[in-house]
Amino acid sequence: MTDALIEAGALPADRVDAGVVITEITDELPRESDLDRVRTYLVANGWPIDDDWSER
Repeated sequence: MTDALIEAGALPADRVDAGVVITEITDELPRESDLDRVRTYLVANGWPIDDDWSER
């Protein structure tokens, strides 16, 4: 997932960027839990996220 965001030039990442990548990989719309999991992973590993990507 992080590699896909990097390749898309989507860092710092936001909810839309993550949702697009999830959709491209899975051919399905992302669930809220998917977006939360991506955000948690990015933050835990020091990747930049957009300030507008609010914590839930």
